[in-house]
Amino acid sequence: MSSLEKEDDLDRALSGQTKADRLIDSAAALIAGLAFEIRLSHTIGGIWRANELEAKAEHDAMPELVGELGRLKRSIPETPNNSDQIADDSKMVADYLRSYNAWRRGEDERTMDEAGIVPAELGQMIDAAVAALEERAARAQGDAEPVTAWRDLEIGESKMIGDRFLTFSGRWVEMTEDHFGFEDVVTAATRPMQRKVYGTHPPKAQVVPEWMTEVSENLATQNNRITQDPLFVVFQKREIVVDEDYDHDRISWGNCEGEADDEVQDWLNDAREDVDGDHYLDDEIEFHDEDSGTETFRRVALKETDKFVTACITEAGAKDYLNANGHNLTRPHIYVTSLYRNEEMKRLRDWLMSQPPQEGA
Repeated sequence: MSSLEKEDDLDRALSGQTKADRLIDSAAALIAGLAFEIRLSHTIGGIWRANELEAKAEHDAMPELVGELGRLKRSIPETPNNSDQIADDSKMVADYLRSYNAWRRGEDERTMDEAGIVPAELGQMIDAAVAALEERAARAQGDAEPVTAWRDLEIGESKMIGDRFLTFSGRWVEMTEDHFGFEDVVTAATRPMQRKVYGTHPPKAQVVPEWMTEVSENLATQNNRITQDPLFVVFQKREIVVDEDYDHDRISWGNCEGEADDEVQDWLNDAREDVDGDHYLDDEIEFHDEDSGTETFRRVALKETDKFVTACITEAGAKDYLNANGHNLTRPHIYVTSLYRNEEMKRLRDWLMSQPPQEGA
């Protein structure tokens, strides 16, 4: 049995198809998905506009090509089902590895050549045994992704085709009741691929949660404050100590317990400005009080700054945050900044804006 025949037998055992059938199905699914995309992006409610005739011609050729691929698939002669031969091959692999193990342990005193063990063949037998074990483990664990039988196909690409079909199908049903036969074509073309990627049943189309729909609507309708790709940032005010000779907002007296009250502040300022006093131009002064005793206060320059608190994609989200937590903040406010060149966040924002409203979440 050739390696291609063995691979086709393994393909048939796992997916019910040969390698050639799978490749044809994948191509048909991709073409059908592209046709869906063209129809959705170049029509209004399924109606072709006069200036979209070139796109319509390209679209109309695609289902014909899908049909041609289906006829090509049916015309390919099937490889005989050699399941009995696979069983014989499995026994051969097991016997070969047992012989090698006996030789390796010294139970067989012959040389490697005398025992009929060839390094190249040994590697092939080990690969075959590993593939069989991986297949068995995948089946036992319900792993829907292909093992070695589909190593020639990119899983991510195939999954993308399946996801694309599910998305386009749901969007088209929302737009029009005219399925124009595409749903049956794409379903037939993608069913084997979906089984390969997802297991026996393809996944259910995801329903957009209600909260995500609200976010999408807010992004589309909110006032962006003349800012492209806006991000709504919540700040609160915070004072920091700065050099008095540079920019500052105010001067205050304080210590580790906090700022002095207004009465103490006035007394300290007067003491520092008294040319004849003991504390003229001092920045650190002791204050004596009959009740609290002696406290040392230091004169500092303070500058008010904005401290980041959180960021929200929508203004409504920022306002909701302030309603919930604003009482814990110092003079909070919302500032709008741009996601300029932040491609990750811009893609996320665009994706949220593209989500259609759905019920049932």
